[in-house]
Amino acid sequence: MKYQSTYKLFIAVICTMILSACGSASMVIDYAIGKADSEVHEIELNETQVNQWNNMKVRIKKDIYTFVHRYEKHLSHVHLELQKNNPDVNKLAQFLKKKVREKPSLSDIQLGYYKELHDMLDSQQRSKLYTLTQERFEKVLKNFSKDKKSFFKRSRDQLEDLVEDLDLNTSQKSYWNKMKKRTEKKDLQHVERIIQYLKVLHKEFKKDRPDVDGMIRYLKQQLKRNDQITDEHIDYYLEVHRILNTQQRMKGYALVRKKLDKLIQFLRN
Repeated sequence: MKYQSTYKLFIAVICTMILSACGSASMVIDYAIGKADSEVHEIELNETQVNQWNNMKVRIKKDIYTFVHRYEKHLSHVHLELQKNNPDVNKLAQFLKKKVREKPSLSDIQLGYYKELHDMLDSQQRSKLYTLTQERFEKVLKNFSKDKKSFFKRSRDQLEDLVEDLDLNTSQKSYWNKMKKRTEKKDLQHVERIIQYLKVLHKEFKKDRPDVDGMIRYLKQQLKRNDQITDEHIDYYLEVHRILNTQQRMKGYALVRKKLDKLIQFLRN
């Protein structure tokens, strides 16, 4: 992570909803850096490297906060647009599709610092880093493979909860039920693709000397393809929007604004 009804115009919001259980963005960031710190500790850095790593942590935190503030700015724009009597949701969709591609992405930040950490290590330490990386991919791969339908389930559940609040008529419910099956099938295809590139990464990092630069390039290419998933989800929710009447749309906008209020507050703390 990425991944609501009229609303699901805001696929990126889902990621924040998942994290919001932690209380605030700052808590999530501190937890993530703390976890990384404990893993780096296993590599057994020397004194010079410890100083380098401590400097990296300061920069990592700053870069992630910059990313979060940028994200909060985009959500605030969406919130403002949805206060209008007749918001242009197609324009909002294009806005979001463009903004999720802004650089640096969160993955760009993570991969950049992974490479920096890798390059400051000696051969023995790199072997430990490769083991940690391989174990991480193995864990993620198992989670994906265990229940393929669950990966996007939270997103679909959020959407379904919101659709239920919109009081669909019989015809709309029939359309929605068919749409659910179609979107689930498409999401499963994406999961299969993700599993395949995770297997490639997992296999490479089992080697004594994996091609780290090559794998970073490969992963960036795969993650770029994931933008298609976001586009599809945005389009799905535009599709829901199109079958709603004016009253349902107004109710949907109000629900979105209420949710965004909480998310924006979460990102600011």
